Parts: sequence; structure tokens; C-alpha cells
Amino acid sequence: MHLASIAQAGKIQWQPEESISSLQLGDITIRDSQMITTGKPAGGDIDIHASHLLIENSSLEANTISKKGKDIDIQVDNLTITHGGRLSTTTFGAGNSGDIKIRATDSIRLSGIGSQGQGSALIANSGSSRVKWVTGDGGTIELQARQLELTDGAQIGATTFGSGDAGKINLKIAERITFSGEDKRGISSGILALTTHTGSAGNIELETNQFILREGTRISTQSSGSGQSGDIQIQVSDLVRLEGMNSAGEGSFIIANASGDIDNAGDGGTIALTAGHLQLSDGAQIGTATFGTGQGGMLNINVSGNVNFSGEDNTGFRSGLFTTSDFGATGNAGTIRLNAGNLSLTDKAEINVSTLGNGQGGHVEIQADTLTLTENSTITAQSESQSNAGHLVLKIAEQLKMRNSAITTQANSADGGNILLTTPSYLYLVNSQISTSVNEDFGSGGNITLKPEFLVLDNSQVFAKAKKGQGGHIDITTTGIYHFSGEPLTDVINASSELGVDGIVTVNSPDVNLDEFLVVLPASPIDARLKGCDIQQEIENPSTFRITQTHKRPPLIQ
Repeated sequence: MHLASIAQAGKIQWQPEESISSLQLGDITIRDSQMITTGKPAGGDIDIHASHLLIENSSLEANTISKKGKDIDIQVDNLTITHGGRLSTTTFGAGNSGDIKIRATDSIRLSGIGSQGQGSALIANSGSSRVKWVTGDGGTIELQARQLELTDGAQIGATTFGSGDAGKINLKIAERITFSGEDKRGISSGILALTTHTGSAGNIELETNQFILREGTRISTQSSGSGQSGDIQIQVSDLVRLEGMNSAGEGSFIIANASGDIDNAGDGGTIALTAGHLQLSDGAQIGTATFGTGQGGMLNINVSGNVNFSGEDNTGFRSGLFTTSDFGATGNAGTIRLNAGNLSLTDKAEINVSTLGNGQGGHVEIQADTLTLTENSTITAQSESQSNAGHLVLKIAEQLKMRNSAITTQANSADGGNILLTTPSYLYLVNSQISTSVNEDFGSGGNITLKPEFLVLDNSQVFAKAKKGQGGHIDITTTGIYHFSGEPLTDVINASSELGVDGIVTVNSPDVNLDEFLVVLPASPIDARLKGCDIQQEIENPSTFRITQTHKRPPLIQ
């Protein structure tokens, strides 16, 4: 189909006269730098019905200036946009941009790199980097398919460069969404909703069965002006997995940022993710951040099954969850709320809320069946400024195990955050630490409240310390404390202040020092079998001797 442009309002339309459901549709190919546009000031529709639509190194555009732009509406079995191909709607004035609506019974694939090194794209914009006085709103992008695949730096984007709001991106994919790869400019595949001025960024809504981000790909909403950042809502019935790094050594991520002018920044968006299972590796992160006066967004994660975070990327970023109020920012960091089945952090994985500027640190609230931290993993609330560190609240239905890891709140010049940890089972620490600390000035150490059935400290510590201010309070309610190290218990459960007033340690437990009754068993147990016992042979119903676990003995860590 060789079409260059249409200079007046109208419609480019391929549509059979009969019902689509009753026909075998053919293929349409648009190739080699062809551009199909609908004219200004009010663009016409682009309406395509086909079996397979291929857009290769070409573009379809529906633009407008003063009036409401028309839509791009595509109904196909399969859509392939490749070698820098592009579908876009844009407003350059007061008129709102048209929408992009694609319904594919099978797949939508964006792949391949164009002649300028760019990936393929679906774009709905308000204005452009050169036209920033636009007041019209950007259009919505709606995709429905069985599978969606973005590779080689492919992008789905909705951006506002003026006072108009960016449009929403809505994906309903029945089976699987996969992002991977980057273009020759180093731009990774992904979804972006952006505002660079006073208009608000659009929301991203995604619904599918499996969602896989590989090789440093990303989903991002961002306010780099005074407009509000968009929200991200992800609903996945089975698995969400973020893994692998791009050529710069960066992991994959899902992020909502407020990064505008330091004195006039919009608020960051909220991220809400619901899934059956969640896996983050190779430095993959989900988080929100504020870099100015805007407030950081909330992070709400609900996973019915397993949550596994592991590893870091080549730039040193750790896999996990974060909310941040960055250097120079006055906006507060958002709170992390995580509900999970079994939660595991390993190999330097991290859950972190931090303030590096004047904003308050966020909080972490975790509810899980089990929690395991190993290999230098951390759950941390920290403040590097005059603002207070956030609090950590962990409610674990079964056991919590830590090996070579830490749960901490830290402050340099303000009060340390509090830690509340409850579990009806045991809390087992091996070469690990639960602590609140203030490193400088007169800030007070945070308080620590632990309520496990058993507390097992194997070369581990519980600290609520301060430098010049008062030490925090430690309150432990437990059936028993098992302490395996040569240090006195008062040294490993400690609320002291180096130069100020010590805090208070309260232990609510039976008045029995249980570790005094623990003995080391011989490495070679005796053979308990009866050998050649004449008495045993003569008794018709002999008695038996069984060794069973006592009710109050803590199980061993695996």
C-alpha cells in the first residue's frame, strides 16, 4: 500500500463489507520508509482490519492541532512492527490527541532496529521536545492480545511536553508479556509515561498471566516538571519476573519518579502490583523516588505465593524494593507495603526506604508466612540527613530466619526508626543483626520490639544504640532466649549510648537461663540397638524407648 499523506480530514480505511468474523482476511504490509499520515488541523482516522499487519521501517501517524484528533484503530490476528516502525498520535495545539486501539486475536510484536538506530514504537504524545506550549491532552493506548513482545529497544510511550495531560496506557494480554533487549543507542525496551512540564503523566495499567522483563528493560512513570507522575497498576495471575542486565550493566526495573525542579516538582506515582509469584534478580528493582518538593509514591505489593529477591547488577544496585527521598529533596519518601506467602532475600538483596535530603523517610510494612534473609541481605530504613529514619513493621505468620544479614534502621543526624517484629514461631539469627542506630549528633536510637516464641542468637546481636543521644528501648517478649556465643547476653542485647544516656532493655521471659542447660552432644552417638539381649527374646510384649522432640525446643535452621 503506497500512501504518502492525506491533506484534509478523512479516513484511511481497509475494511471488508462483510462481517469480519465471517471472512478470511488477508495480510497488509507497509514497508521501507513509507509514511501514512492524516492531515491537520483535525486528523482523520486510520482504521485497519487484516489477518497479519506488518509495519517495517515505516510509520502510521494521526496528528492534530486545534481539534480533537482521530484514532488509530487496528483489528488483526497478528501485528508486527519492526526495524524502527512506528504507530503514533500527537497533538501540537489545543486539540486532544487521538487514541491508539489495537485488538489482536494472537500476538503483538515490536522488534528490530531502524536506520537511525531506534527501536520500534507505539506513541501517543501531547506536544514534542520542540513544541512545548501545547494544551491538548495526549491520547490513550489500548492493547488487547494473547501475547505481547517488545524487543530491541521497542517502546510504548505516552508523553506530555506542555500543560496537557498525557494519556493512559492500558494493556490486557491474556497469556504473556515479555520485554527484552535494547536499540543501538542503548535505550532498553519498555513502557514510559512522562511529563516534562505542568501536565500530568498518564497511568500505566497492565493485566496478564505472566510478565517477564529481561536484560535491563523497564516500566517507568516520571514527572520531570511540576506535573504529577502517573501511577502503575500491574495485575498478574501467575508470575512476575525481572531479570538480566543491559549493555550498561543495569538491571530491569519498575519505577515511578518525581524528578522535577527542586522548588516546584510534582508528586511521584503509586505502584500497585498483584501477582501469584514475584522474582527479582540481577539488580532488578521496583520502587518510587522523589528528587524535589514532590512526595514520593507508595509501593503496594500483594503476592499470594513466593517472593524471591536475589543478587545485584554490575553497577552495584541490589535487587529488591525501594522508596527514596533523594539529595536536596524536601518531599517525603513513600511507604512500602508487602504482603507475601514465603518471602526470601538472598545474595545482597534489599528492601530499603531512605531519605537523603530533608524529606522524611518512608516506612516498611511486611506481612508474610515466612521470611528468610541470607548472604548479606537487608531490610533497612535509613536517613542520611536531619530527617528521621522510617519504621519497620514485620508480622510473620510462621518463622523468620537470618544468616549473615541484617534488619536495621539508621540515622546520621536525627532519630533512628523503630522496629516491630512479631512471629508465633521462632526468630533465628546466625551471624546477623537486628539494630537501630544513630551515628552522629544527638538523635536518639530507635526502639526495638520483638515478640517471637523463641529467640535464637547464634553469634548475632540486637542493638538500639546512639552516639550522643539516648539509646533506644529494646522490649523482648518470648518463651526463651537461646544464646550461642562467648559474650554475655547483656553485650549482644544492648541499648547503650556512647556519650549519652543508655536506653532500657526489657525481657519478658520465664526466669530461667535456658542456655545454661544446653550441652554439646558427642559427635559419634552410641549404638542404641539391642544386640543379642536374652531378656528381649523372652518377653512377649517388650517395652520400647523413643526419643522425641520436646515441646519447647527450638527447631534448627535449615
